[in-house]
Amino acid sequence: MGILAGLVIGYTQFPVLHPAELCTAEGIGRDAFGNCPDFIDFERLLEVLTLGLLLGFFGLVLGYIVRGGKSAE
Repeated sequence: MGILAGLVIGYTQFPVLHPAELCTAEGIGRDAFGNCPDFIDFERLLEVLTLGLLLGFFGLVLGYIVRGGKSAE
């Protein structure tokens, strides 16, 4: 649950797909309709995955504390 929440929060804060800055500023690379195509920003993708991992780890630790260190069986 923590991983999913981290990925959703991360993607809303750091959109992975966005137009290139050079295209929006200078107009270089526009398609036939005059739109700037979206590209994957790997730095933002890494931030989203890292946030998902951190919140997943937080959920794991919180679940362990709530259970009192006992197994879920």
